Amino acid sequence: MPEDPTQDFGAFLRQARERQGISLRQIADCTKISLPALEALERNDISRLPGGLFSRAFVRAYAREAGLDVEEAVRRFVARFPEASGEEGPVPYEPNPDHIPLDEQPSVGRGWRAVGWALPILLVIAYFGFGGRVHFWSEKLAPSTPAVVEQPAVPPPPPAAAQGLPIVPPPEEVAAVPPEAVQPAGGEVAAPPVAAAPVEQAGGAPAGATGSEPPQGTLRLTLAPSEDCWVSVRADGVSVFAGMLTAGTRRDFDVTGDISLSVGNAGAMTFAINGQPARPLGDRGQVRTVRFGPGNFRELLEPR
Repeated sequence: MPEDPTQDFGAFLRQARERQGISLRQIADCTKISLPALEALERNDISRLPGGLFSRAFVRAYAREAGLDVEEAVRRFVARFPEASGEEGPVPYEPNPDHIPLDEQPSVGRGWRAVGWALPILLVIAYFGFGGRVHFWSEKLAPSTPAVVEQPAVPPPPPAAAQGLPIVPPPEEVAAVPPEAVQPAGGEVAAPPVAAAPVEQAGGAPAGATGSEPPQGTLRLTLAPSEDCWVSVRADGVSVFAGMLTAGTRRDFDVTGDISLSVGNAGAMTFAINGQPARPLGDRGQVRTVRFGPGNFRELLEPR
């Protein structure tokens, strides 16, 4: 039995195309849709169409080339072939499909969402609240590698005989004699020698570095804390020292490149660079980090 013309969507398209005097081949060339698919569309053979949005796209392209109202053509296609056009009736909403009692529904999703919102805030509070102490403790746990300043080896002097000098035998060792056992001719007892005390600069800054001057391009960093203080010294990103310096100790480091000095008690640390006292780093109990190098270390020094 022939199909009702009012329901014959393919005939509707074919008649519009014939009124325009164009062939299916021309529509295929313009729309880039295969000729068999267009022929199936005119035969109402929707099994040859891809379905869903693609089928409606074919109808739109055909209608545009055939001079039809595009939206009217799509509406007719959806009404004639709802199962192939991707248009389905609304799905009824069921707020609780599993019928779980409201007081027993899991709150895992809400818990994870709350954690996702709170985590960035907690991280910011932790960073500013601890004042960068995470970096402080991470370096404290790292194995300390104190800097070892290598002194150039001094060649031993040539034997005296090789220089044509008379060979002088070494002096005999003399046993140490207590000072009170030695008396001058006048009967007065000679006072024992007094050891020289460590010299400090005014304001508690350490004195100039002892020993030889550092090599050219090297900075001698002298640290002398007045209280126990955690210290980290890095040069060009490499850890030179990381550990605790006790009150009253003094350490010298010969470093080069970009230098980073971190202290856990800024008010207790006095330091010098190349024997020149530097300004205080901060107040007692503060964590401070300064970075400097051969080109700008003078900015940290005390004004003369």
